[in-house]
Amino acid sequence: MILVSDPETNEVVGGLYGATVYDQLKIEILYLPEQLRGSGLGRRLLEQAEAEAIQRGCSGVFLETFTFQSPGFYEHLGYRRYGCLEGFPPGHSLIGLRKELVVERARHDHPPEH
Repeated sequence: MILVSDPETNEVVGGLYGATVYDQLKIEILYLPEQLRGSGLGRRLLEQAEAEAIQRGCSGVFLETFTFQSPGFYEHLGYRRYGCLEGFPPGHSLIGLRKELVVERARHDHPPEH
């Protein structure tokens, strides 16, 4: 969980919530109030979550978003569609997005050749 707080009141106003599942990070919620959108903060939250996922050994990230939310935001950051549930909710669709992560293996995983 990564929280975004108002610097004046310390009130939590948004953030990102996810969990690692097997070798994947599942992002459950990414929310920012309208006045913070477009500031680069959403990108930074995703980058921070992806960095943590790599530290945990995850090879990818996945999430779901609705067409009335911001699928283009995620696609701009390298996420690719893996599925779509048309008409959910009526007049819109639920889109599954995923991104592969580059995970550097520890040196001991690949001993030097002699």
